Amino acid sequence: MNEEMSELSFEAALARLEEITTQIQKSDIGLEKSLELFKEGDKLAKKASALLENAKLSLEEYQKGEQ
Repeated sequence: MNEEMSELSFEAALARLEEITTQIQKSDIGLEKSLELFKEGDKLAKKASALLENAKLSLEEYQKGEQ
């Protein structure tokens, strides 16, 4: 992942994924652009998933400390 991708928040990644989905659904962007957007979307989905997993682990650690 590039530096810009690593700086994204979950909300920003999700918003960009929504934009990409809308663009891909348009039939007038062409195959090459669709492929480019798909690749970007895949990276964003992985980033968002990692952020969610980190949040989950953080909550689990917090809950363990509260016991």
